[in-house]
Amino acid sequence: MLSISGLSLMIIGFFLNDPILALLVAIIWGITVIPDSPQYSAMITELSDQEFVGTSLTIQTALGFAITNISIWLIPIYVNYVGWTFGFTILIIGPLISIYSLIRLRNQPDSIKIALGKK
Repeated sequence: MLSISGLSLMIIGFFLNDPILALLVAIIWGITVIPDSPQYSAMITELSDQEFVGTSLTIQTALGFAITNISIWLIPIYVNYVGWTFGFTILIIGPLISIYSLIRLRNQPDSIKIALGKK
């Protein structure tokens, strides 16, 4: 899902002159960005010390909202420099960091705790 949502945000600017295609890419982006949060929440519940699961989920939620607010603030500034065609490309940082982190996590011994060890 991260790869598809990342690809969607990278290409949506090229379709802004065609509202139907832009809407289609936006729908795909919206559909593929949604599953990330529950997956991360599930991993937090499986990997965190059980005494701190609530705190960990609270931190995750707060960081998610903070990153969203920063993104909303940053996009118009970025668009002034690169235009709308590339305006959303700065958001690729999130999926790239996430994919890298998940690959690293997969190689950790504790990853066996995620999804009953099903990789």
